[in-house]
Amino acid sequence: MESKERRAIELVYNNFTDYISSGENLKLVWFCKTLQNWKAIVADVSEGGSLFEVTYNGDKAETYIDMYDKLKNVKVVD
Repeated sequence: MESKERRAIELVYNNFTDYISSGENLKLVWFCKTLQNWKAIVADVSEGGSLFEVTYNGDKAETYIDMYDKLKNVKVVD
């Protein structure tokens, strides 16, 4: 795993310890880098876990983290 991807998981772990069951349950779901910016989706894969969107703004050297909870799951049949 690349250092930026590992950094995304570390940032979630360090800043949201009250909301995650264990650091071992954090998994990188998606990662994209464009120029000096990057974005990652990190999931707490434990039951009832949350999703975290980690966005790095390379112009300002700032990182933002958003936390999302699944509220509903709907099955749609084609």
